[in-house]
Amino acid sequence: MLPQAQLADGQLDLCFVPAMAKLRVLRHIHKIYSGTHLLVPEVRYLRTSQVFVESDEPIPIYADGEYLCQSPAEIAVAPKALRVIVP
Repeated sequence: MLPQAQLADGQLDLCFVPAMAKLRVLRHIHKIYSGTHLLVPEVRYLRTSQVFVESDEPIPIYADGEYLCQSPAEIAVAPKALRVIVP
């Protein structure tokens, strides 16, 4: 979902998709595979080193498809905190 994300740049890449009609979602969902979903006017892309997530009611927060926690939450990058072997 975040084709511009880089492993070691010290940034969080965020993709915000507002509530949409199911038909509109179905019309654009295939664009995720090519990265062109970022061109859909409602989709917002942001890069930052930290983010605070707050909502009226607690909502689940996911990172890389994995459950992270519930809101409210402050999420920040810890540069070089994880050693990764890449080809």
